[in-house]
Parts: sequence; structure tokens; C-alpha cells
Amino acid sequence: MGKRRSVILDTNILVYAIRPDDCNDDRAKRAKDFISDISRDDEADILIPAVVVAEFLCGCDSGFEDAVRNLQEHFKIVPFDMNAACQYRQVVTTRRRRSGSDQDETKQVAAAERNTVDEMIVATALAARAQELITYDQGLINLAKAVGIDAKEPPELGLGLLPGF
Repeated sequence: MGKRRSVILDTNILVYAIRPDDCNDDRAKRAKDFISDISRDDEADILIPAVVVAEFLCGCDSGFEDAVRNLQEHFKIVPFDMNAACQYRQVVTTRRRRSGSDQDETKQVAAAERNTVDEMIVATALAARAQELITYDQGLINLAKAVGIDAKEPPELGLGLLPGF
């Protein structure tokens, strides 16, 4: 029996996965196919950081209660807890080291505000010992890779649907 595969999903993967089918929307198809494929893998866990759930639910106009129920039924929601908070420090330090300190203070504050959620997602992935992070956000992919997480866009797979949505 092998080690279980833990996969973290970013907000944009969930958003694309619930979009109506559109033959011209490659990202939506890939997100749906990836979630469908990984859901059938008995050796894989799909993890959704609580901060991703918060972002996702902010975009729900109606059906908020259904969205909460579906997320809880189909995915393991991972909290931003003390372990994640400790990992957050490492992630922020890594980002600062990579970005350099040659920006003026105003630009640094603005960048920090944009990056906080991404840093929390990566810290949660580290705390949960996730092996993979799936997103369409290249900045998040780069940050996750910098701390040793295999991060990438969803691959092209066969047809599938997000269960419950």
C-alpha cells in the first residue's frame, strides 16, 4: 500500500469547475476533468484550505448554503491553524527573499496585501503535507515550488464532472 496523494486546490480551480460547460473554455474543462479524475483515485485526498473556501464563498450570489454543503461533502477542508501559521513565516520569508527588497515601501505594502492569501494557501499546503497544489495562478505556482511543493495547472484529461455541483 503506497503513500496517499494529497492535492490542494486553489480558488480558481473551484470557480472554473462550477462554470457551465462551454466548448471554448479549456480551463473549465480541465478543472472539471482534474477534479473528476482525482475524486476517483482511492489513494488521493483533495484538500481545500479554509482561506480558499472563504474566497470561493465570497463569489456565491445565491445557493450559498448548497455551496457550503457541497464543499464539505466532497472535499477535506483544511484549517489555517497554528501549524499553518508557523509555516506561513517560512513562506513569507521565501517570497521576500525571491522578490528582493528594492521596491519602495508603498509598493511592498501593496504587494504584501495581494500576496497574503497565496502565502496562506501555500502555508496550509505545507502544514497539511500536501504533495501537489493545482491552480491557474502562475505566481502561486512559483511560490509553492520555491518551498518544495509540486504546483501546476490541471492537466488535460478525459471527460468528467465535479460531483455535487
